[in-house]
Amino acid sequence: MNRFAERLSLFALPALFAAQAWAQQPPAPRMEDAAHKEAVSAAPSSSRLAKSSARTIIPTMPHLLFGALPVATKSDEARKLIEKSIDLYENVMLDDSIASAKQATIRSEPGIAMLGATGSGKSTFLGALQIALLKQHREWRIWCRDPASRRALVEMNTALTSEGRFPLTTMGIDIFDWILSGKVERTGPRPGRSGRFNSRSFEENVELALKLTDPTGELSRPDQAGLQPREQLVDHVAKSRGILYMFDPIREFNRGDAYDKTYSLLMDLIAAVAEDPDFDGRLPHHVAVCVTKFDDPRVFKTAESLGMLVWDEHDPLGFPRVHDSDARDLMHSLCKVSRNGTGEVVPQLLEQYFHPDRISYFVTSAVGFMLNKRTRVFDVQDTENVYRIESGESLVRGPVNPINVVEPVLWLVRQMALNA
Repeated sequence: MNRFAERLSLFALPALFAAQAWAQQPPAPRMEDAAHKEAVSAAPSSSRLAKSSARTIIPTMPHLLFGALPVATKSDEARKLIEKSIDLYENVMLDDSIASAKQATIRSEPGIAMLGATGSGKSTFLGALQIALLKQHREWRIWCRDPASRRALVEMNTALTSEGRFPLTTMGIDIFDWILSGKVERTGPRPGRSGRFNSRSFEENVELALKLTDPTGELSRPDQAGLQPREQLVDHVAKSRGILYMFDPIREFNRGDAYDKTYSLLMDLIAAVAEDPDFDGRLPHHVAVCVTKFDDPRVFKTAESLGMLVWDEHDPLGFPRVHDSDARDLMHSLCKVSRNGTGEVVPQLLEQYFHPDRISYFVTSAVGFMLNKRTRVFDVQDTENVYRIESGESLVRGPVNPINVVEPVLWLVRQMALNA
């Protein structure tokens, strides 16, 4: 695109963002369990899985708890779970005691953390993940072994698809232990055989642990640094290998706080990993940057004015997309109308503290575009699939057809697998 067209499009951006902010000030952050947004206390059997340390731990000879469960004695979390199980056992709560002990034997793997301001769509993104897999006819499924994560998955998905409402705003740090299972195509020797003439392509069933950390956006505020909830967030993110960074262009226009929150959190993360033997001055994570709310007319019209829309003639709904190769440029253009002017350097900030070749950009919408009620296809004049009622609550207008929700997650999973 020539420079004249780019400048012309930027003049149009402030007009596209003329609407007032609808984000509400959330309450102070507090800690809560993943499946207890309704403030119900967690049962002992749904204890959170311990996250593995970023450093290599030399394995020791395991002890057997209850004569069958091997437990590493150097795991602080395992010791706590053992103490809990013994306490429950002594109090004749045998079932809960065994369940707690088993938690100490489960291998804890680094997962994916979510970062983003309040209202950026983190919980909605997670709620839309299952429906996105179904809509794309992909051979992938999400399921859960523990009851807390299972209940959270069902509640968030049902809220969007059946009730037309958005998941409740996260108040503390929610941790979801989900499993993404499916088939991947591999090329190599047939299983059980060797030799160059036995090499072929084959499909293999895989199960990938999705240990998702969804914190309230308020924990990213600079004034939260040093507080216990913020320290817990930093610890979770530091131990993760992938990050879903949710950038909300509407909030950035109305409030302009993406830079301050991101910079403050990155400083804490750098300090948390600086002592690792492999630390090279940059954070080691893979980062999928999601520019959210693509269905909002202000975001859609900006992409349209920049000539970034691509159309898939095979899409029955007629939805346009922004190609991943243009997603960073769209984010940069949207940041130019940041309320305080600092949003423009957010992409550079991320690329300065993470390895640039480990960052990928996506333009997403968890609820997708509104469909024309008569033709049941996309209408370029009516894109937004959200409406607000008198109380200020946002609701889903029509069917949920997520855009670019699966892709960032699968990209992270692949990158993490390649660099395992």
